[in-house]
Amino acid sequence: MYIHRLHKLVFLPLPKNGSRTMSVFLVHQLGADSEQTEHHSVMPQDDEVKHFQPFAIVRNPFSRMVSKWWEQYKKFDDGKRKTRCETFQEYVKQLRAGEPGSPWNKFHLATQCSVIDKTQEYYSKPIKILRLEHLAQDWIDQGLANRTSLKFPERTKKFGAGSSEYGNWKKYYDKPWLMEKVASVYYADIDRFGYPDRVK
Repeated sequence: MYIHRLHKLVFLPLPKNGSRTMSVFLVHQLGADSEQTEHHSVMPQDDEVKHFQPFAIVRNPFSRMVSKWWEQYKKFDDGKRKTRCETFQEYVKQLRAGEPGSPWNKFHLATQCSVIDKTQEYYSKPIKILRLEHLAQDWIDQGLANRTSLKFPERTKKFGAGSSEYGNWKKYYDKPWLMEKVASVYYADIDRFGYPDRVK
């Protein structure tokens, strides 16, 4: 979590949405009065923070799924892979529709809107939503640019988010059933945040 007390802002990190890079970027750009807590913490640190303006970044669910598989298969935890699924197809095949519904169980696979809805209970103001793919414009449209002098680069890659080791995520959806399966699991995010229900 990132907190800026002067501007009364709280950035709520969601897994696999560039949250760590975003927090570092905010600290670097806004500097004074910046605070960082445990990375995936979304709980207010005190009563004052409950009334700050919270915001979160969401991401195209199809892209997010590829990122999650890559992290679990390619990256290691104590020398062991976090998943046995060597291919993206295997990883998607073992998912069940509706499985990530709980925001606290299987946190990294939870739908983004379920995490946001649960987190909203702890804040008095509605959480502002920014799409990773349109970060610069959404920052302005949501009125957050008026609170600070901060402007985001037009392309998220300029400050780190959006870059990846696995290349263009779209290439992994080479079979129609892959799109259908991921869409069935993340239909709530697709509908709520205005993402397309298929990879083009």
